[in-house]
Amino acid sequence: MRTKLKSLELRLTELSTYLGFSRPTLYKFLDDYEKKEFKNIDFKVKVIFDYIMQKSTTSKIEVINKIIELNRQNESHGSVDNLIEKLRADSDTLQLINSAIEQVGVESVILSFQKSLKKIIKEKTNND
Repeated sequence: MRTKLKSLELRLTELSTYLGFSRPTLYKFLDDYEKKEFKNIDFKVKVIFDYIMQKSTTSKIEVINKIIELNRQNESHGSVDNLIEKLRADSDTLQLINSAIEQVGVESVILSFQKSLKKIIKEKTNND
């Protein structure tokens, strides 16, 4: 891994900035990666390390673009994570969801949820 980083002229100091971890933490992740102790590594860092190691023609720019792409995905997941957190905090809604799952099954609940969301989006679009 270190050889690959060196060939890309990608320093851990740079990576630590792009990934949002301190340099010592990134060194620890690198050590764990080389020891194949993946459970100790942050998911995003593991994805980037795998990307660097699996792609033979990777350039420094490609690695940075991959990090940007991951950061964008994480931002969009933030809204979903926020929704899930709010659902977990609302015991009445959780109870309703559990009852629906028990009565009609998970797939039917998900399908109904999707239909409801599409309807909300369509109504919102028509009103704008």
